[in-house]
Amino acid sequence: MVNCDLFLDEHTDGTCSDPRHAKVLATIAARAKGASWSPIVPGCDGGGRRDYLDGKPIHCGATLELQAYEYRSDDYGEYHVMVQRGDLVRYERSAGQVTLYASVAGHTFTAEWDGGMRFRWPQRKD
Repeated sequence: MVNCDLFLDEHTDGTCSDPRHAKVLATIAARAKGASWSPIVPGCDGGGRRDYLDGKPIHCGATLELQAYEYRSDDYGEYHVMVQRGDLVRYERSAGQVTLYASVAGHTFTAEWDGGMRFRWPQRKD
């Protein structure tokens, strides 16, 4: 077994002969291929105010994936962790306010957008 003395971020070519590092580097590369989570960015176009996600305009009624987070606690206190899964929400903008709608078990819930939320365009299932 070959032991590597490099930190994971010091592997410039993304490969390593250490099997422990190779597995982690492969996982990191696979995650990088997936869509990342981004904030909604307010902006303007020829029609007035428009919000953007990853440089693409968001239209009213668009479906976005809202990044989920989990509450956790340990000996140091309680905190939340952003996780790599999300829930589908419908985006609406009215009178300068963004509202998100989600349907769960036949019930519709609403939430106001805040700057700490992260989104991505829904992933296509192939």
